[in-house]
Amino acid sequence: MSGERAAEFVQMFNQTVEHLRKVTGLDKGVSFPQMLAIAARKDPVVRRHAIRLREYGDLRNAIVHHSSYPEEVIADPTEETMARFRGIVQNLTAPKLLLPMFRKAIKCFSPDDRLADALALMRENDYAQVVVRDGGILALLTSRGVARWLEKHGGSDAVTLKDVRVQEALEFEGRDICMIMAGTNTVDEAQQAFVDAITRKKRWFFAIIITENGKPEEEPAGIVTPGDLLGVVES
Repeated sequence: MSGERAAEFVQMFNQTVEHLRKVTGLDKGVSFPQMLAIAARKDPVVRRHAIRLREYGDLRNAIVHHSSYPEEVIADPTEETMARFRGIVQNLTAPKLLLPMFRKAIKCFSPDDRLADALALMRENDYAQVVVRDGGILALLTSRGVARWLEKHGGSDAVTLKDVRVQEALEFEGRDICMIMAGTNTVDEAQQAFVDAITRKKRWFFAIIITENGKPEEEPAGIVTPGDLLGVVES
């Protein structure tokens, strides 16, 4: 059994090396640690698992460099290690894509639609934002933008929503509050985009609108928020 685990471990390690070469374009003359470091700058999955993959490289060396391998296995991967490595390799070689994972019907408002209708959809579905097509381009109307609009117009007189249009609240939205991604983008890339917005001190955005090809003039095919990603991306 231990020999079978070791053989599978080495096979998965070879798959990992092949993936890293594909990501980096490096040849066989580059060491695994060097290739791993370069790939981690390009691939969010590699970056997240870089420390563990480096440890797996040490374990692989201990297995295959023993003089009696494969007849004798001196470093036996545990089942827990095998299960974790299988998950990493799966995520590297066949990553989860935004579509179809987050595909859903999206109600798309226009700037001329009634704000009350947009607010009703947000309330009924517990949404923090709705999608708006503004000038042919996809945008977001968020609860924060609505609150800013109310703050300005809800002072002395009661606000009547009957004749208020989405455009009036949309004007209070900040720039770049959403991002457009293609359905072929990975879940890891979406997660990394949210992380980068914080760690690189970029303007925070509320959601990623998904279209088939990542073009803002296309129809929305789904939407993903940071909360949607919790538990989806392998830890």
